Amino acid sequence: MCDYLIEGDKRVLGERRSHAREAEDEEAVVYTGAGWVLWSMVSGTQCSGTRCAVILMLGDSSDDYMAKCGAKWLNRQGCQVLAMSPAKKDYGHHSYPLERFGKAIEFLKSQGCEKFGVMGASTTGMMALLAASYYPDISLTVAVSPPDFVMEAFYRDNKDGARERPGDNESSVTWQGEQLPFLPYAYRHPEYWQKIEEASKAGGDFVASRPLFDESERRHPVREEEKITVERIQGRVICIGAEDDVSCKLLVDRGLTGNGPIPCPIVVADVSQLLV
Repeated sequence: MCDYLIEGDKRVLGERRSHAREAEDEEAVVYTGAGWVLWSMVSGTQCSGTRCAVILMLGDSSDDYMAKCGAKWLNRQGCQVLAMSPAKKDYGHHSYPLERFGKAIEFLKSQGCEKFGVMGASTTGMMALLAASYYPDISLTVAVSPPDFVMEAFYRDNKDGARERPGDNESSVTWQGEQLPFLPYAYRHPEYWQKIEEASKAGGDFVASRPLFDESERRHPVREEEKITVERIQGRVICIGAEDDVSCKLLVDRGLTGNGPIPCPIVVADVSQLLV
């Protein structure tokens, strides 16, 4: 395994670090950089020499608990994993260069990988769908509770005491240096976070952003240029959500079920009955 990875927009030397792990996880090897972590397994384990890799965007950082758990599980299934996040400990999503997925694919190719998947949840579920629509090398896309449109940017910098605030006419994603068209949020700072707090408290949820998106779509119906062109995705797509999701609508609500002009097999899983 080569001791380098991609950090932001450049290739840099990687640093092998030891982490406190349970005994069953002692074989995990981590190569880290700002916003990038390559999870692999040492020789002799199940994914040693595998040619399959998953680009993983889970949690708020590429080496937080959710990312680690997801990466270790995928390792046990025989997959290499490259975890990504906007930047080290940057919990917002704003002007993220979609080209980083292309660089991630090229890096994984240099490690001998030939088949590529991508997985994300919520905002990063949107990014997973976007990445697959731009990069035909991706043959499996798993999106958990994703919107099927490009979101406006948001920051988590605790401005004026708000945990989160919207960008100022800024997209969450860019392509070739240009902002992708996005659905603007219904509210501005500080009302934006106040509305999310109100909805969360009313439903007894940790964070409830579904009412924000519903109101945003009511005020600004999603335009075609703001939708993710899932028709361009070449591989298999699995979308996971729940009918009573307080984050985003199930994609089946929009008819994204693989019928009609969409060439890729799309599985929309409603896990409402599995949630207790």
